[in-house]
Amino acid sequence: YFTGATGVTLYRGDDYGPEYRGDAFVADCGSNLIHRKKLRLSADGVVWIGERASDEQRSEFVASTDNWFRPVQFYNAPDGCLWVIDMYRETIEHPWSIPTAIKQQLDLDSGRDRGRLWRLAADSSPVPRTRTRLTEEGISNRVALLGHPNGWHRDTAARWLYAKGGSEVVEALNGRVRLGDRAFPDGPGAAPGRIQLLGLLAALGALDDSVRIQALRDPDPAVRGWAYRGMGDRLRHGNGPDALVDALVARVASESDARASFDLALALAAVPGDRRIPALAELLHSPSSWVRSAAIHAAGVDIPVLWTTALKAGEKSRSGVDDPTLMELALTLGRAGSPDPIRAALRECVRQQPEARAFALTASLLEGVRRSGRDVRGLGVGDDLDPMLQRAVAVVRAGGAAVPPAAIRLVGVLPAEGALPVLVPGLVSSETTGIQEALMATLARFGGELWARELASALSSAPPRLRSPIQALLLSRQEGAMEILRRLDSREWSFDRMDPDVLNRLRTHGNAAVRSRAEAVLGEPPPSRQSVVESFIPALSLAGDANRGRRQFQERCSTCHAFQGQGVTLGPDLASVVANGKEKLLVSILDPNRDVAPNFAAWSAESADGQTSIGILLRQGEDTVTVRQAGGVESTFKTSALRELRPEGRSLMPEGLESGWSSQDLADLLEYLSSR
Repeated sequence: YFTGATGVTLYRGDDYGPEYRGDAFVADCGSNLIHRKKLRLSADGVVWIGERASDEQRSEFVASTDNWFRPVQFYNAPDGCLWVIDMYRETIEHPWSIPTAIKQQLDLDSGRDRGRLWRLAADSSPVPRTRTRLTEEGISNRVALLGHPNGWHRDTAARWLYAKGGSEVVEALNGRVRLGDRAFPDGPGAAPGRIQLLGLLAALGALDDSVRIQALRDPDPAVRGWAYRGMGDRLRHGNGPDALVDALVARVASESDARASFDLALALAAVPGDRRIPALAELLHSPSSWVRSAAIHAAGVDIPVLWTTALKAGEKSRSGVDDPTLMELALTLGRAGSPDPIRAALRECVRQQPEARAFALTASLLEGVRRSGRDVRGLGVGDDLDPMLQRAVAVVRAGGAAVPPAAIRLVGVLPAEGALPVLVPGLVSSETTGIQEALMATLARFGGELWARELASALSSAPPRLRSPIQALLLSRQEGAMEILRRLDSREWSFDRMDPDVLNRLRTHGNAAVRSRAEAVLGEPPPSRQSVVESFIPALSLAGDANRGRRQFQERCSTCHAFQGQGVTLGPDLASVVANGKEKLLVSILDPNRDVAPNFAAWSAESADGQTSIGILLRQGEDTVTVRQAGGVESTFKTSALRELRPEGRSLMPEGLESGWSSQDLADLLEYLSSR
């Protein structure tokens, strides 16, 4: 866990031996250490996973007792080693994050005129090192250096060759690249060298189509992946000959590497539709979900054809496309398809067996339509859809642990008057986490006074785990916020039943009418945070009880933080925070807005229909924005339907968490969080 991670660098040298090659090195200037991650491909063969090295499970690659050691960046050097830039500063924390009493004792400028450079060398180098004078090398020797085992040599030779350019360089590169996998001697630089060759020729505008085709068959999957990406670009930006299309399509049957298959699927997007769809349909059988997703998105405007092809393949053979892939296909068709293909797909979805499969495919198709901003009813699908919705209502009403989440999503298609009496009681009665999450996500689509009343009534009898998510859901709309204030004002609810953040969000709500009403109901805001911090300083000198602290964590912290396997990962993982000591932790709990990391700052997303969600900005793409709220609830907005997306200028962690606490209570929590 990091407090100030920076300078992420992959080791591409040759001095440490093969066991270090490709490892990721991360500097943590706040903790005076350098961390190392071993990279491996996940089970699906596409995504990289970083893990601690087996011999560093409880240690770091470099850890210094020198508090001035502030590593911030690395460099793969000519000697095959990593070099480290050390900021060499006494205090690295921002002044805002340091309590005043401590800050007065520090010289915050100490070290501003200093810096250090470290060379991380192996005890004994396995590589006999000889000096290479690149300025004295000829073109052919520089081309040979593209296969050097040290990344610095490869990169430096490539830069020189590109800058030199000209027919002599192109001739030398072509002479080497046509040797295929024999272009360089076997070793760690051979495959990267072949990629450098291809990249240089492409950058110089001299990569022949026959060489592209040859690269598609390279024995190394990384080279093939580069070749697939390059072929896709070639076909997108010019009418390539049929031989290129034939060669690319032919690779579908023989490509066995998942990561290369992912690149192949994306490259097929540039192939004409009559050749593209059969090839993509084959890739839908890939064991990697990433490859299947790439194939779906590569279909483009021909997604209805790919859907029909995949569905018919399943009807003809038991080895058809699996349900999760068909669900993603249906979702994509719903988002991008025109009305006629959607209506045809709906008729196919509702007749699927067993019923759970029909629910899943239908719900995915309609979710795609919803995300496109269209009204399902406007498609004229009532005759096909209504019987399915009636069956979904019956299944959700019956309850139990086996309710399919897809049936819940289908109930959400109904108007509020028909859906809320089914969804809200299920939220209170269900004890299954997956079902509760599906109900919350579906209820988030609604609004209005009826919705606010029903949801507020559910809050009174909801289990503790759901209280924070329901409160956040009510706050997402003006009518929900007003319903909270109405019940507080009428004393139906007591103030101490509300999460501390709720009162703060009511006071700072984006709607002026809510803010005005909150001022009248809630009164003056709480005292300054600094005075609160000072009032709890005695907690640092008290003996804490970790068992009591665990209960405090579960009640007040677990909706946003994870620690020792409990809670929701929304804010910082507390295992990284407690390394700073109880003093800093106390300030972070009582004054959460004093020092807010950008990735944990609160954002407010407001849609055109008045829905507001405040949380961590989880994803922001061209088409959608996703915000994760307290309790782990996620809300996704279409970018085109957003009225406003703005930073709140504060932490998502609420002020006032200490309400009802004694110094002993805080001492107990600090003791628990400091335990390992």
